[in-house]
Amino acid sequence: MENLTMLMPADPRGCGFYRILQPGKVFAKSIGSKAIETCHLPRAEEWGRYKFDLVLTQRQFEVNQYRHWCEYSARHPDLPIYMDFDDLLWAPHPGSTFKLSRDRVQCMDQTVQFAHHLVASTQDMADALWERYRRDAFVLPNMISEREFRPVRARENGKKLRVIWAGGNTHAPDLHQIIPVVQSTTTKYEWVFFGFVPDPLKGIVKVAPETEMKDYLRSVHAQGAHVGIAPLLDIPFNRCKSHLKILEYGALGLPTIATDIAPYKDSPGILIKKPRVSDWLRALSVMEDENARMEIADKCQEYSRSYCIERPENISIIQQAYGHKAS
Repeated sequence: MENLTMLMPADPRGCGFYRILQPGKVFAKSIGSKAIETCHLPRAEEWGRYKFDLVLTQRQFEVNQYRHWCEYSARHPDLPIYMDFDDLLWAPHPGSTFKLSRDRVQCMDQTVQFAHHLVASTQDMADALWERYRRDAFVLPNMISEREFRPVRARENGKKLRVIWAGGNTHAPDLHQIIPVVQSTTTKYEWVFFGFVPDPLKGIVKVAPETEMKDYLRSVHAQGAHVGIAPLLDIPFNRCKSHLKILEYGALGLPTIATDIAPYKDSPGILIKKPRVSDWLRALSVMEDENARMEIADKCQEYSRSYCIERPENISIIQQAYGHKAS
């Protein structure tokens, strides 16, 4: 009988792709299993049609999801469920439009009991899960595919330094620190905001709309940037975030300037210890030196390459996360 792995992301974009779909497919292929994807809760007849070996899912907090897992666990008590967490959902970012009500948080807390194993994107996230549920979580870091890598791009003589930020509106408070930096350097640098743009910067920066996940990194690369920035507020929610943004920038050959907090502390890019305008300006001035910028870019790309999902050592980590002995 064919081995089957169910992949049940919260959505096919962003965290659903990086936390469930991408590692799940790599895992299934590595053990000779077939991955079945779905973003909806399977009906009883679907569970009966397939004989799954394990289920990979994430952030289950709706009442209908809780009821589903109650029924599922009763029917299939021995089928392993791996539940992934990559956000501190019970202590959301203050600027996030995605905030769970108390009832939904309570529902999530109840649904976690049906998971046989917890998986976290970072050690800080795993520690937070222990504090809340008194359960260990396997730390499976975010990874990036080799096919996303691009050569480090040199800046043409006389061309302005082009700086990019890529992300959604949940990062609005994180970007407050960078607004005066952009406003004071619009004639010196070219600024590109890919996705969300703070109101004070509209009309003075280039805006690139977000794209589908399959085109995301290709579209970011097409902006022709020379530097990627990753500002974050130093708050519990952000300390549990992953290093994904600098993995993406590094894969595209971009040196990074990022806030010096947990997700980015190992980055070989320039780290901003305090969110002061002078510190950001100083870091940008370093990037004006093309030799220094290219050297940092090479180091950032090498860092990203160490998290390439096709590397045998990383496939072994994925296998361990989902309960299989590393091959």
